[in-house]
Amino acid sequence: MNMKLKNKIAKIDINTHVEISLILSELQFRYDSTFIDKLKLEHEQLITMLKVFSNYSKLKKFNKISRLLALFKSKLQNNFINKGFRLHIYLRKANPNNILVKNILLNAKTETIKLHRILNLFLGFYVSCIWSNERKIQFELDLDEIRTRLENNFINEENILFPLYRPVEL
Repeated sequence: MNMKLKNKIAKIDINTHVEISLILSELQFRYDSTFIDKLKLEHEQLITMLKVFSNYSKLKKFNKISRLLALFKSKLQNNFINKGFRLHIYLRKANPNNILVKNILLNAKTETIKLHRILNLFLGFYVSCIWSNERKIQFELDLDEIRTRLENNFINEENILFPLYRPVEL
C-alpha cells in the first residue's frame, strides 16, 4: 500500500473515531427521564437473580447456576457500563464546578471498582467450576456476601447518586 493511501486511511480512522466520540459524548450528556427507573429495574433484576441462585443451590441445581451466572455477569457488566458512562459522565458535565458532586462520584467510582473486582473473582471462579461438595457449601457463603455487598452498593447509589441525576439547562 502506498504512503498517501495509508495517510488517508489513518486520517479517516482518526476523524471517524473523533466523530463517534463526540456523538457518544453528546448522547451520554442528554437527560433521559426514564434512565434512573431503568437502572433501578436492573438493580432489582440482578438482586432477584442472586436470590434465584440461592434457591437453586438449596435445590442442588448447580448446573443451572453455572449457566445463569454467565447471564448474570453480562447483565451486571451492562449495568456497570450504563452507570459508568451515562450516569457518571452526565453528572460530571452537569456539575462541572461542584466539588461535592466530584467527591461523591470519586467515592462511588472507588467503591464500584472494588465491588467489580470482587464480583469478577466470584464469577470467574463459579462460572466454570467443578461442583465438589466443598464448593457447593462455599458457594452459598460467597453468594450471601456478594448479595449483601451488591445490595449495599445499590442502596448507596439509589440514595446518593440517583437524586443528583436531574435535567440541567445549558
